[in-house]
Amino acid sequence: MTVREIIEKKPESLISQAFSLIKNLEHSTSRLPIAEILYKWQLDEATVGAGLIIEPFKKGSLSLDFIKKQLGEDIAFLVEGAARLGKVQDLKSGARAENLRKLILALSQDLRVVFLKLAEELFKVRTIGALPPPEQKKIALEAQDIYAPLALRLGMQNLSGELKDTAFPYLYPKEYESLKELVKDEYRTREKYLRERSTFAPNATPVSTKNLNVTRWISKKFMI
Repeated sequence: MTVREIIEKKPESLISQAFSLIKNLEHSTSRLPIAEILYKWQLDEATVGAGLIIEPFKKGSLSLDFIKKQLGEDIAFLVEGAARLGKVQDLKSGARAENLRKLILALSQDLRVVFLKLAEELFKVRTIGALPPPEQKKIALEAQDIYAPLALRLGMQNLSGELKDTAFPYLYPKEYESLKELVKDEYRTREKYLRERSTFAPNATPVSTKNLNVTRWISKKFMI
């Protein structure tokens, strides 16, 4: 089930109640991808619901007291905490990045707040192509130097890898183009090798290969 389906089919859920607060606001559905990320990470309803209403709260469309009254203390706490983390900015250097990572963890009394921030940053890098170049570089730099290491520290290797991989072309465009060509050549070489090794010896008794799975490992683009 997806968040959209929960909203449509389970009006009593906290996720649906959270969406009902913003459904009449402009661009209300733009928050659904972040909520879907959180739901895919198997976080609780309060966290997924908070993902829906953080931005309207930051823009002043929803007050904290209103959120508490409508959805409860827990979700209000998460929204407030995530909004506070959103003010941690101005990346300057590697040392600064490490301090920011520590600050994010220190400010988060509940790790769900960190997951909310990571989901927002993942959504940002996934939609980075629609932004102007200066904003692209800022988001990419923060993804690479702050949020990817933070995700790794929390044991989220796949998330860390996606953040770094997506940020790479915007930080190192020349190197990215060179690597694209290198990966193409490597992919062709590995495909040829695996095709050759996947065939049975000519003298062997014929065996159906319908259910034979050949594991195909291709290096991630930027793991160098």
